[in-house]
Amino acid sequence: HFRHVALPRPGGIKELFSFISIEHGNLLDRSRPLWESYLIEAMNGRHFALYTKVHHSLLDGVSAMRTTMKMLGDDPAQMNMPPVWQMPLSPRAQEGKPAEGILSALKVAG
Repeated sequence: HFRHVALPRPGGIKELFSFISIEHGNLLDRSRPLWESYLIEAMNGRHFALYTKVHHSLLDGVSAMRTTMKMLGDDPAQMNMPPVWQMPLSPRAQEGKPAEGILSALKVAG
């Protein structure tokens, strides 16, 4: 769900806000993952923007900001971080029970 788009000329803030306004008004397709990200180029030829829309059931506003700050951070210590698929599993995932807490909560909820 990662898309690359270019703004119409002149590619300024007005065109960016217009694009985001239209995309934000579109509902997420529930038959697909409930997120979309756009890399938006042609911000006056020198800049780009990143617009991400995520369903609230996946990520709240505070968590979204924390995640974005980590992804786009400039900390040199984090620059050599391995890709997510190469990172070690959490102890819970190693036990083979990553969803146990969620499943228990759903059983209690009925």
